[in-house]
Amino acid sequence: AAAVDYMRVAGHLVFAYFWARMARVALSKRDSGDPFYAAKLATARFYFARLLPRHGVLVVHEDHADVFRGDRRLAARLETYGPSEAADWRYEAAGYDVAAGCLRFRLRHGGAVVASPTLALTGLHNVANATGAAAALVAAGLTLDEVVAGFAAFGGVGRRLETVADVHGVLVLDDYGHHPTEIAATLRGLRARFPGRRLV
Repeated sequence: AAAVDYMRVAGHLVFAYFWARMARVALSKRDSGDPFYAAKLATARFYFARLLPRHGVLVVHEDHADVFRGDRRLAARLETYGPSEAADWRYEAAGYDVAAGCLRFRLRHGGAVVASPTLALTGLHNVANATGAAAALVAAGLTLDEVVAGFAAFGGVGRRLETVADVHGVLVLDDYGHHPTEIAATLRGLRARFPGRRLV
């Protein structure tokens, strides 16, 4: 019987992910005037406002918070993350530590520094992702110490700057970034991680 509850929670998570991804694309196209994207945004708003559990927390990047802020239909609590002082969860002083081989940043919540995580990943976009993940994980009941420990232990996923070979000074990395925004973010991260090295 308990499996039903787990499946319900899993379903909420899967649909939340789908609609968040679709809403992100629709937001980038909202000035096109295409009713298709307007409909996608409306459906995403309906999902998060009406189907997200009332006791839940909706973690949204501050750039997209206006889509949900002030919507009286939203039963879940709204928390934002991003680099500005207006964000509920804020990252700052982010950079790649070449000597340590990791990203470092400070994490603020409610204006106070609450943690100084490290990430064995490349690219400042991963700092933003980690900040959103921290907000969601704390809302789910983890402590910040557990979150920071998890970040430090996480080595990434396959085909995201995955090392294929490192021979005679030639490092071969595999990354499936397939559109200009992802590729640009990856290249920025690589230049910070390997200053002075030639990228091909």
